[in-house]
Amino acid sequence: MFIIVSSRRALATALAVTIAAALAAGAVVALPTRAQAPLPSKSSCVAIQSLAGPARLALVGSTYEVTSTVTTLCAGEVGLVNVVLVLDGSSSMAGTLSTDVKRNARELIDRLDLKDHPGTSIGVVEINQPSKVLCQLTNRAAQASGCVGRVGASGGSDIAGALRLALDSLRRGRDLAGEGSPVHEAIVVVADGANSGGCDELIRTADEIKGQGVALFTVCATSDCAVSCFGTMATSPAHAFTLATFRGVIDGIEAFQRRFLNIVIDGIAITETLGPAVELVPALVKPAPAANDGRTLAWQLAGIPKEGTTITLGVRTLAAGVDLPVLTTAVGTFVDSRGRGGEFNFRLPHVDALDARTGLAPTPVADTTPLTNVLRVDATSVIVGERFRASYRLRLPDGDGLRLKLTVVSLRVPDHLRVVRTWRDGRPEGQPDWDPRTAWWSIIGVDPIAPDALDLEAELVATGPGDGGIGIMAYGWSGTDAIRPIAAAVSAPIHVAEQPATPVPPATLPTATVTPRAFRLYLPLALSEACLAGPPNDVVAVIDTSTSMAERLTGGGTKQAAAALALAALVERLDARRDRIALVTFDRTALVRRPLGSVGPDVVDALRSAPLANGTAMGAGLLSAGAVLASPDRRPDARGTVVLLTDGRSSPDAPEAAFAAADALRAAGAIVFAVGLGAEVDRAALDGIAGGRGEARVVGDAATLGLAFGGIGARLGCRGTGSWGGRLE
Repeated sequence: MFIIVSSRRALATALAVTIAAALAAGAVVALPTRAQAPLPSKSSCVAIQSLAGPARLALVGSTYEVTSTVTTLCAGEVGLVNVVLVLDGSSSMAGTLSTDVKRNARELIDRLDLKDHPGTSIGVVEINQPSKVLCQLTNRAAQASGCVGRVGASGGSDIAGALRLALDSLRRGRDLAGEGSPVHEAIVVVADGANSGGCDELIRTADEIKGQGVALFTVCATSDCAVSCFGTMATSPAHAFTLATFRGVIDGIEAFQRRFLNIVIDGIAITETLGPAVELVPALVKPAPAANDGRTLAWQLAGIPKEGTTITLGVRTLAAGVDLPVLTTAVGTFVDSRGRGGEFNFRLPHVDALDARTGLAPTPVADTTPLTNVLRVDATSVIVGERFRASYRLRLPDGDGLRLKLTVVSLRVPDHLRVVRTWRDGRPEGQPDWDPRTAWWSIIGVDPIAPDALDLEAELVATGPGDGGIGIMAYGWSGTDAIRPIAAAVSAPIHVAEQPATPVPPATLPTATVTPRAFRLYLPLALSEACLAGPPNDVVAVIDTSTSMAERLTGGGTKQAAAALALAALVERLDARRDRIALVTFDRTALVRRPLGSVGPDVVDALRSAPLANGTAMGAGLLSAGAVLASPDRRPDARGTVVLLTDGRSSPDAPEAAFAAADALRAAGAIVFAVGLGAEVDRAALDGIAGGRGEARVVGDAATLGLAFGGIGARLGCRGTGSWGGRLE
């Protein structure tokens, strides 16, 4: 769970790059804070919400999307699943029929993996005359399998009596679980269909079982079931099988176990209301809401997939102003698989809006009056596909620039333009945003030669016909007060026309030309570089502790030992006075082993001693990292960073779960590095986790892994704006 808010008030306490990224991405994440309606008892699940609005700067008349993503984390509880096997031990089952039933029953026990699922128990009842309990509910696979072996093949067939014994075993399991601990129950009965007490007794007993919410699976061992009432007892036709299709029973019980073993979300409701300065663009709304009056929209969603649920609104800005709310409310409720409820509020995005349609200068936005504040374009009439440049010159009164520790400049173009490249003082610098209609520059500290002046440029391309200028706003932060707008400007309106027809050139005869000769020219280059200190870092190392990490690497040592050495290299490059680190490990689940602020050697020792287990749930590990960065231990002025390491082996997760968790981290302003160890790593998946921004690496040995982690630590220590060409970036 993590909270990063891009409103101006919250940004007052954020530091350098964190502030710049929040201004650029407009991403906000929040947690449940107040009730919307009466709910069932409180769920242990947490809804992790990210609401990504537009970049901080918007233009009147332009459209943008607001996406609300909800993922859930249901951890710390084990659901109880009790299954009773009712197996026919009458004389009609003698021979290979009995052998086949026992083999299939034991395969079912093996598939439920009782050792790794302490919440699952199995009982065994034998159908006979009289029927008897061979095993009460047990979590020991060997005991349950041994009881299956004791099922005989002689005597009568009191199926109804055996079902009543099975129901008694389930009642005992409920009593042991205690009040308030829901237990999910199933009975699997395998018989030839002949009940000694007749059909009516059998149907009444089956109805009693199903009336108590127990899932009843039936398996016909012979063709006699087709002419008896046995085949009609199952909870539904999908719960009725034959011995030849017993594999379907195994799959069904395994799915039953997965469904209830851990808590999941069954349903969610979200309501969002637009702010007064924006209007809805219906064509951009997805999925279709259950209710929509043009201002307030409501969704009723059945369940949340592992990768989360996303709702998208399209909005258009109607008026200029500072700190305008895009949404006035964005709230939700959910119900988990135990019928308990939860609630949440999204933190709401705000925008600063400029009217660039007329070219008139905007109203001053701060108490300082710039000496120069001009935004120019080198073309006001272009055709689709043509490129042109915009230049911005900002000069503040003497001394104003020296008081600013951070300046962020945000540029916004209308719908028919896109940003291609950016410069500062003639050098490639700045960041075209993930939204191609936005760019931003982050200037940390001041230029000692010209501390009060900025010269910025952007190359733009016309992508469609339209009219309207571009807008730019500069924000400043002195380190003590809130970040605030200090200047705003708009360009002249830009008219974009369709591409005219290309004239066909007249035919010409080829002319002889001299083939140019290539020469290699070497020029001297003198550099004066520096590592400019960045903000303090709150780092979460998310390390794979699956069983495959016990494998040895070329050159000696296990993968786990190499991971510990690499983590030590990362810790060594961090500044203990400014940076802090936490440790999350993941196998089939994730665990926070050391919180933020732990001593570096303790974090390394915790990784060295971490037990290994099956599974590689990267998504759960990244969600736990988000929870660490949202904890009270997180410093508001620190940059959140997540460093993931995996060997890519034995993963039960779809990559989309890790992608969604990593996207949520980035939406909260965190940097995500992904490092793979070994030849079996999926590089494409790592790139997806890292957001495709060059933060993914794959290494093959301990030495290279240590260099990779050390390099990440060095990068976190330097902002890099003092290096030629931004090489440290």
